[in-house]
Amino acid sequence: MVLSRFLGASSSVRTTTTRTAALLFRRCLSSSTTNSTILYLHVGPSGDCWTGPSIYAAKHLQPDYVKSIPLPSQVGNNIESLLERLEDDVTIAQQIYDTAKIPDELIDDIKKGDAATTV
Repeated sequence: MVLSRFLGASSSVRTTTTRTAALLFRRCLSSSTTNSTILYLHVGPSGDCWTGPSIYAAKHLQPDYVKSIPLPSQVGNNIESLLERLEDDVTIAQQIYDTAKIPDELIDDIKKGDAATTV
């Protein structure tokens, strides 16, 4: 929303621009970390999420405000699918934040989606 206010565009353009900027930001973070052996899903209490190569820490936040959860190897190259799914359904991201665990059903769905695109 901050980006959209800065741009001063109409609501439809604002939403598209904000979503595009968020996806590009996530894509940059995700692609820059593909060489890492462990990739973390960082989740905030509001459901905001992104990936990174190390545990997230910020001096200006309380400890464990953002939770860093190691992504299982089954996610593989489906990081974009995972992030899009979490963006579309924030309640899943909030559940991940509350339990500090990625639901097995979500991992299975992401793997099925990958199998469907490779066939």
